[in-house]
Amino acid sequence: MANTMKTSLFSFKVGMVCLLLSAYGCSGDLFGSLRFTRKALFGFSRVAPNPETELPVPVFSLVRSLESDSPTKRPQQRTIYTPSNKFLEVISEIQKAVANAGAMGSQLQYSNLTLAKLSQLLEDAVKSKSFDYGREVLGRILYLLSKSSKRKKRSLENEGNLFLRRLRQGLGNETFDSFMAVEGNVSLVFVIDDTGSMGDTIEAVKKIATAVINYPREVPVDYILSPFNDPMSDAGEVVYKESNQSLEFVDAINALTAHRGGDCAEYTLAGIVNAFGQDPLFGSPMYVFTDAGPKDATEEKIEEVKILAEMDDVTIHFLTTGACGGKLHPAFRELAEFTSGQVVLLKSAEELEKLANVIRGALEGTTIISFGSSVSGRKKRTFGGLRRYRFPVDDSIETVTISVKTNQPDTNGRDITLRNPSGAIITAQKVNLSQLCFYQIASPPKGYWTLEITTDTTGDHEFYVKSTSKTNINFKHYFMIPVGRRRRKSEVPFSNPIARKSNTMVLTLLAPNDKVDPASLRLQIVTASGSVVRNLNLSSNDNVHYEVSFTPPATAFKLKLLGVTQKGFAFERLSRRFIQPSNAFLRGRYASNDFTLPLNSLTIIQFEICNFGPSERFEVLVRKDWMNYVSQPSAGSQRPTLVGKGRCVALFLRARPTRVADVHKTNTVILIVKGQSSGIVLSRLMRLFVVNPKRS
Repeated sequence: MANTMKTSLFSFKVGMVCLLLSAYGCSGDLFGSLRFTRKALFGFSRVAPNPETELPVPVFSLVRSLESDSPTKRPQQRTIYTPSNKFLEVISEIQKAVANAGAMGSQLQYSNLTLAKLSQLLEDAVKSKSFDYGREVLGRILYLLSKSSKRKKRSLENEGNLFLRRLRQGLGNETFDSFMAVEGNVSLVFVIDDTGSMGDTIEAVKKIATAVINYPREVPVDYILSPFNDPMSDAGEVVYKESNQSLEFVDAINALTAHRGGDCAEYTLAGIVNAFGQDPLFGSPMYVFTDAGPKDATEEKIEEVKILAEMDDVTIHFLTTGACGGKLHPAFRELAEFTSGQVVLLKSAEELEKLANVIRGALEGTTIISFGSSVSGRKKRTFGGLRRYRFPVDDSIETVTISVKTNQPDTNGRDITLRNPSGAIITAQKVNLSQLCFYQIASPPKGYWTLEITTDTTGDHEFYVKSTSKTNINFKHYFMIPVGRRRRKSEVPFSNPIARKSNTMVLTLLAPNDKVDPASLRLQIVTASGSVVRNLNLSSNDNVHYEVSFTPPATAFKLKLLGVTQKGFAFERLSRRFIQPSNAFLRGRYASNDFTLPLNSLTIIQFEICNFGPSERFEVLVRKDWMNYVSQPSAGSQRPTLVGKGRCVALFLRARPTRVADVHKTNTVILIVKGQSSGIVLSRLMRLFVVNPKRS
């Protein structure tokens, strides 16, 4: 069965990319490529309710000789399965990489030599498990093939088949699977304070890790442990373990001992950054365990954590068993809100152990159904300070998790009530902690649920409703706006919209074709207070990839997608993080040597600030890289850069790698700038791959 499943997986993956290439040859536009990618994905995935069923069905195998005029039809035992959430997200990231390649303009041109270099670079990157970098390279390759205007459709398809065949043969089946996240590969990331007061908490984390590892799962999980202390030189070793080394991960936690420290605040954000240095897989959860606030919560460090979390789509949760001065640090709240995580103040390590099931469930991949708070515009006030919140549970949801955090201590779940669609009160799945109450319900009844919270008992509160399924209903988005002048103008993809300007947003629905009624879809702007301020018009030619044009509100907002499933049940989904309109953005435009760092050679790295607000000067706050190869200018030579209104100005960094041990590793370069007048902080990172040009 396993061999049959691998064969079927590779058949559909080859078909997916081949059809992507043919789409470029036909239309040459971004939305054309997105449509064909999606069509190929679900055409070959054979989505069915029971993914373990094997049926003797005739299938088309696209693993064929290039001389053949058409795929060969042959009967075979075919595993029916549903693509993983991570697989769909990876496809979305590759498509975004294509858009980024298109924005590079004349700095990325098609030639046989360039294509050969990028192909070898892709294979080297994937073999060394630099998956994020490899997906960016794959996006550039697909873009170059699409721009080969002199090639006809048929030759382009053949070239695509040949490219995919060579890539698969060079990587091997298992590595290719991991690269495409076919099985939903994910990282479990623990960032642990190991100062002297953390003894009981470390013991609780050991039990949680053991429970998570011992739980049978289909999704491959790798493990990252990043301790922090004060000073950081006293922290334990940062550890990365692969999915078959789970016991060694537990051993690494067992080896932690609570020591040193002294004053309350610790180097929490340094521990988080070190965890990102181990390259967690896309869309993974991160848990920070501490009993103190951060000593290093500077503006620059907070922004660094944000850009790292954004690029890897990591959700950060802070689980604290204490706080400096009795209050949680605002940096924890800021980072949790930015990544759709939560900050939870626990009364003891025993309460921490009760969260094992929540941590375990997050590894399957979650989507946000609803959120709100006691100041939410969506609340319904009734007598006695009672708040009622309604949210739909649709037929795609396998497990729903509702978490309520209260401001009042020792609430222990009192006056927090959850009712299913029939009105029955849920009690069996309720877990009560001092300032946290959560429910984790498998196979929940479909329909509208009601959460009731009495503020007279709980004080201020906030809640999240998240769902887990093998294939969730979800969406991804990014914005595009033209920058440059005359012939050099290009559409640039970026994360946040430009304030007071009409922005084009590309939204991709991540769901099997048979789950959603496309005619029912609606999109809304939701403010931080929870109120809906605007409905947006969706435009699509394939009911999957949507174009939306709008001028954003002045303050941070989320996007809410609403609709009805094919079986008639209402659903709601929210964007993972708040979207902050800005007058400017920073992008990583280009790096010489095809975004590589040749050993003992100079690479020029080009970032670009584009300003749509009043002219102002931007100063560099941070220029750094993991490997410390980026040269730092002297203090006297650093001058703020003036960027006029409607202009883009380049910033150049230089890097020269020297260590042979870093060959075939990814170096992450981070640049953070700040507007001197507006106070706006912009950040961007660029991934560069260290290579040895003398390799035979």
